[in-house]
Amino acid sequence: MRAGPGRWRALFHFSPVLGEFRIPGQTVGHAPLFSMSTVKHLYLDATEAYWSGLRTGIQRVVRSLADRRAMISERTGYACTPTVCDRRAILDASTLLAASQDSQALPANQRARRSLARPVRWALKLVFPVTSPVFRALQAAWRGLLFPYTYLASAKARAWEREQTRIAFAPGDAFVLCDAFWGRHGQRSVKAAARAAAQGIPVVLLIYDLFPLTRPELFDDETAALFKRHFPRVLRACCGILTISRAMAEEVRGYVRAHHPEAGTLPVEAFHLGQDIQQPATQPALPVRPHIAELTAGRRFYLAVGTLEPRKGYAFLLDAFEQRWRRDPTLSLCIVGRIGWKCRAELRRIRRSPHLNARLFFFNDASDSELAQLYTHTQAVVLPSVAEGFGLPLVEAMSAGAPVIANDIPVFREIGGDYPLYYGQTGERLNDAIDEMERRLASGWRPTPKSWLTWDDATVEFADALMRILNRAPPNERTG
Repeated sequence: MRAGPGRWRALFHFSPVLGEFRIPGQTVGHAPLFSMSTVKHLYLDATEAYWSGLRTGIQRVVRSLADRRAMISERTGYACTPTVCDRRAILDASTLLAASQDSQALPANQRARRSLARPVRWALKLVFPVTSPVFRALQAAWRGLLFPYTYLASAKARAWEREQTRIAFAPGDAFVLCDAFWGRHGQRSVKAAARAAAQGIPVVLLIYDLFPLTRPELFDDETAALFKRHFPRVLRACCGILTISRAMAEEVRGYVRAHHPEAGTLPVEAFHLGQDIQQPATQPALPVRPHIAELTAGRRFYLAVGTLEPRKGYAFLLDAFEQRWRRDPTLSLCIVGRIGWKCRAELRRIRRSPHLNARLFFFNDASDSELAQLYTHTQAVVLPSVAEGFGLPLVEAMSAGAPVIANDIPVFREIGGDYPLYYGQTGERLNDAIDEMERRLASGWRPTPKSWLTWDDATVEFADALMRILNRAPPNERTG
């Protein structure tokens, strides 16, 4: 039977980015069937973003960079490909990552874990410390109940894996460990980085912060333990480090020199994250929930944005506003952020507060359009964080022209300059700052919006910082 054009297109696929023909399912980029040029590949690890399906925090950064892989390719001269580390292989995530929020795009055993195991695990974490025998026993019992299903699903998972395009490192390639290497699936990325380094492939580590090492009390025991276990391994594998602020770059240099002197000469480069939240003026009006509509219809409210976790300073913020409500009951506080870790006390305070849905509002699932509306109508955004690697809510608030009251920490000074009204970490000083903000607003003052990098701009910064590291790699690891 003669094959028509459609059949040949199914057999051979030409990639204009890679400049080569490829058979679907074959290993990409290395010994292709027909090669038009020698192509260097830059692989961006997106393992945790894929398996978790999350689009917030670190995973939002990873997805933003992966979405702009064509820009990275053009800027660096590499063919940029996002990757997912599976148990047995490294997979091309160019299409997988976009579909990872759809559970049907996952192998069957991972669908079971996401839909059944994860909710139970999070519920247990809210009640028991992860290191307690009770937590471990209950988690083991639940896994035992799921075992028959996940075991039967594992055969389908292996078949799913065989259908994916596999990655094999080759001379001239580079690997960027830009996802959460300490996450539940992070060990796969750590092993991939070690294999790449053993083959002489430059590995660049992206560090968002070192707080699980320097401030472990701010994290759950599991996260701190995994970070502490994996950090020396990825440090041994990498030829350079990227950070998301100059303040964090200085902290990384100091920490590495003090605790890992053998890696003290590693180059450390910084770039800034972008922001892509759409403001109401630039997008069609979307329906919002009644509580948010009521909040933004004339009520005086202050806004706090960020995951509910210890370093965000929510306990301190609640203390300050409870003091304030005794003398100014017309002021409201709105908290927007997903439920994180070590936040049982704060979550209990919010849910049991007599002010809830009257003066205190909490949304753990606000959409970008709802958040943009809150930024536009708030009296001011309050940032009480005691430690940050960057501070994306500060950038979003400045871009929206929202007044900002921020704790006086180095990274906020770096990002915000003289835009925020700074205060020291005491309730009295925060309330003094609110008094000062109220006086400014009463006089008709409103700050001029301060533009910030878009994600396109941030991607250029990322690519340039990355190339500065790769160009300084030792000769046996240099990709040029």
